[in-house]
Amino acid sequence: MKQIECLECHKIFETTNTKRKYCSITCARIANGKANKGKTHPERRTPLITIKCKQCHTLFEVKFKFKKRQFCCKMCADKYFSGINNPACRPEVRKRISERVSETHWDSSGNKNPRWKGGSSSSFTYYNGKFTNKLKKSIRERDNYICQKCGEYGNQVHHINYDKSNCNENNLITLCVKCHGKCHGRINEQQKIKNMEQFIEV
Repeated sequence: MKQIECLECHKIFETTNTKRKYCSITCARIANGKANKGKTHPERRTPLITIKCKQCHTLFEVKFKFKKRQFCCKMCADKYFSGINNPACRPEVRKRISERVSETHWDSSGNKNPRWKGGSSSSFTYYNGKFTNKLKKSIRERDNYICQKCGEYGNQVHHINYDKSNCNENNLITLCVKCHGKCHGRINEQQKIKNMEQFIEV
């Protein structure tokens, strides 16, 4: 190991190569004039422009291609647009947005919805206390966890006559998720009767 003095920064370093003249690639590039060539040359660098932040009013420098930048950081931008400066908080803008939404969206609430059935309080029925996890497990074990409609794996318990208060074992059947969803989808009374007849036959 030999100690050599760098010809550029005059730093003493150890090396096994006796022909080595510089301690690092940086010193070699500077000595050979390669450090200030191409895009790294000071005269070819992109000029910086000074902008004043709209929130904290501090001066910061950016490249010329970012000349439209208004804030020094994201925190200043969030603070600026969190109050009255936010366009969506202005009354005239909010009124314009609501008018545009009312023109492009139709009201689907209440009886205007195609799936309206007279109100959930009158058409929706609740389960009684007899429909327990123990009962559902016994129905699944009775059907060997097999969907009684398609024959695939099933773990959903369905009321055959769609009466949730009737929890008799003869009125309960095991279905898969897909078939159970079809039984409670957008179906009319005739389709319900057809499903009931099919499950009764099973």
